[in-house]
Amino acid sequence: MPTIKILIGDQLVDAEIVMHEGGLYAKVPDQLLTSSMPVLTAKLEAQLEAVSLLLEVGDLVRAAKGSFPDLYTKEGGDARAKMLASDYLTCRGEYESGKFDSAKNGLVRLKRRVKEEMISLELRQMWAKEKKPSPKIQVVTHPPKAKGEKKQETKHSAARFDWPRLRAKLFGADPSIKVGCLLDMSGVVLPAISREEAEILGGESNPRPTCPCSAHTPSASDYTGWAETVYCFDQYGSIAASVEYSSGSIASYEIFTSCTEVTKDRNPCERVKIWYYTHPV
Repeated sequence: MPTIKILIGDQLVDAEIVMHEGGLYAKVPDQLLTSSMPVLTAKLEAQLEAVSLLLEVGDLVRAAKGSFPDLYTKEGGDARAKMLASDYLTCRGEYESGKFDSAKNGLVRLKRRVKEEMISLELRQMWAKEKKPSPKIQVVTHPPKAKGEKKQETKHSAARFDWPRLRAKLFGADPSIKVGCLLDMSGVVLPAISREEAEILGGESNPRPTCPCSAHTPSASDYTGWAETVYCFDQYGSIAASVEYSSGSIASYEIFTSCTEVTKDRNPCERVKIWYYTHPV
């Protein structure tokens, strides 16, 4: 089994990483344990949680680096894979410098982002295939704001994804496998953009596109929390801005919803939202 270096008092020792009941733990020789056990335990827990995430997220990031450029060539998969790899190196550097809590928090966010990036890329492919008018695409016509201006059309779509299938595709499963589906947008009323989002994504000093679309709320209501990322893209399809929101707590089961908004004379934006549940839904 691999080992990690642990500082006990003023002594640096090799602790063996062992697997127990599905988790990774550090096995320290009994004779090295002292009265500093509570502090040591807290440090060990943070370090082991971080190293476990380091291994798991590392696998996801490496898989993205290998598959994104092939699966999402037109959608800029290569650029997104490089961005994830760069952020992973930052988290790894924090871990190696002993900043275990910071590394753990960064890796938790990065783990979520790998999922969201893949959902975003899949959604853009689904949007491109949906060329004919259908209930899955909602078109809103905006009247001209000034005399002489033309009417504008805003197109909205929403989708639901299956993470196990997304993960399988990420790790080399049949690329034609269906990992999500567009949802019927009939009768969906789109909410106004929040003031907080407008301040982050807009503003006179740093004008950026805003995102008025909103992903469907799952039919079940007993979720424990959610995490959401809003992406705004430039005219070349690269991410121009992003902002994250979250509420509640993470649980064992997840449902993903996503939407996109494209305006004739504006750049597209997307929302990716993860809903957390304590049981399958």
